[in-house]
Amino acid sequence: MKVDVRAIGGHATKLTWHALRGFVGALLLVTLVGLALAGITYYFLDATLWPYRLGASVLVFVEAIALGVFIGWKQTIVAAVAYGFTGLRLGGKLVGALFERIGVGDEVQGAMTGPIADGLERVPLAQAEALLSAAVVKLTGDVSQAGWVKRTIQRKTLASVKTYTLARFRDENARQGSVKLPKLRRELEATIDDAIVTHVRGGLWIWTAVISLGLPLLAVVQFFVVRWIAAASGS
Repeated sequence: MKVDVRAIGGHATKLTWHALRGFVGALLLVTLVGLALAGITYYFLDATLWPYRLGASVLVFVEAIALGVFIGWKQTIVAAVAYGFTGLRLGGKLVGALFERIGVGDEVQGAMTGPIADGLERVPLAQAEALLSAAVVKLTGDVSQAGWVKRTIQRKTLASVKTYTLARFRDENARQGSVKLPKLRRELEATIDDAIVTHVRGGLWIWTAVISLGLPLLAVVQFFVVRWIAAASGS
């Protein structure tokens, strides 16, 4: 079955919407936390130190917005990947498109064409990597007729598929001494979506934990620093 690359690219609008929704949600949440921390800072600093109160509160709020943009961008990637790979199974579809450009059809035998024709199922790792890289270049050209946002999401999605596929090539080569392309196509089409989603979600949880702990800690440190500065200046 031939994979329609333009149909894959057509999902970019849905991916963009989910990505935008993830960005706005994360930014709003972190900004609200920053607003609360700014209010607490303002409340507990001495009323006679109003320039310091205002400055410290504004600083906390601005830092929260900056961190919100950062975690929002991370959430954008995760939201797009989760929807695209879990909901639409784009990973498996892109694997199919890549392997078709390499010359591996979706049957076990008889669908080998192009650079690996003549019944060759196993190829050296270096050749497999070169074929994959060439296929990615061709596929990138096929899906590049879109706006900047859609094109960025498409290319990041394709890059994730390429990275995971290369890792499986190297693992197969380490165990077998070469890469059996038809076998890996079937395996990757079945497993790549869940594997990539698990990976990116794990990275987001780490960043979320760092910001959740770091922002309040930063606000507390700044609170005491401002008090020290105020005391040192005789205010």
